[in-house]
This record gives sequence, structure tokens and C-alpha cells, in this order.
Amino acid sequence: MLIDMHVHSAPMSTCGKRPANEIMQISRDAGIGGIVLINHYNRKGMHEGESYEQYAERYIEDFELSKRYAAELGFKLFFGIEVSPLAYKRTHLVIYGVGYDFIRNNINMIEYDQIQLYNAVKAAGGVLIQ
Repeated sequence: MLIDMHVHSAPMSTCGKRPANEIMQISRDAGIGGIVLINHYNRKGMHEGESYEQYAERYIEDFELSKRYAAELGFKLFFGIEVSPLAYKRTHLVIYGVGYDFIRNNINMIEYDQIQLYNAVKAAGGVLIQ
């Protein structure tokens, strides 16, 4: 089975060009069996006046909606996060193997430095990739 390990969707990621349901349909039609939906988790994605708590819940809700589309299509969908820490310009750190609790317990992860983020991911049983 082919799985695309790094997919962004609109509107959660500002660079996403299509909503997740369209991406999954196109991917399935192209013979891809699943995707890891790794939307950006950064200040750019936050709405004006939005708290970290609200942003984290919106991130999770967007994935939950995508999960429903995947179930309807019979398509494999996996959860991931791409963090852009404030301390580093143009650095994107990808997190695999964590769940919603990770986001809820680390809502301000964009303020972490790379070592703090690594330690948080490791403690949650995930993998951090630069």
C-alpha cells in the first residue's frame, strides 16, 4: 500500500490548496491507499484573537472532519503535526505517532525550542523529524 507521509489541506494549512476530502479522493483515484494529514501548527494558522486552546481544538476538529471523509471513502488517514517554532525561521518539525492529547497538553508548542519539543514528543511516544 502506498501512503503519502506529508499532506497539507485547506483551510487548516495556509499552503493547502484543497480540502482533505478532495485530496483523499484524488489520492485514492491515483492508487494511493492512505495519507498522513500533517497540517501546520503555527502562528500563521491562528485566527486573530484566537487562544492556543481554541486553535488546538480547531486543529483537532479539522482532523475529525477529515476522518469522517476517509471512513466514507474507505481510505486510510493518519494523524500528524507540522510545527514551526517561533525560535527558528523557516524551520518545520514533523511529529508522527502522537494523538490529540499531545496537542491538548502542548497547546503552546510553537513557543518550545527544538529540545523542549523533542522531549515532549518523546515523552508522548512519538517521533520528531526535521
